[in-house]
Amino acid sequence: MGGEKGTSLILAGLAASRSFLLANLLLIPIGLLAIKTGGYVVRVPRRVLLPVILLFCVIGSDGSLLAFFARPMAAACILLWLTPPLLAMLRRKASR
Repeated sequence: MGGEKGTSLILAGLAASRSFLLANLLLIPIGLLAIKTGGYVVRVPRRVLLPVILLFCVIGSDGSLLAFFARPMAAACILLWLTPPLLAMLRRKASR
């Protein structure tokens, strides 16, 4: 009985190592594809790209915009992101 248990553990280890090897081999073409598409993302203008990144950060892994506002740091995050454009607007208005 003890030999069967050891054999099954060895076979399970071999299966795990094969799947690990397969996963790593699949990551190579996926990584190359990500590098190529990353070049296109970098070409997007900043004024478009940064709000999209902010939106993805706000939504996060919860997948809900309301979950972001339930967190106590939501106001600080929004204030941090909105301060530079608000200051620029105030400076433009004061210089007129």
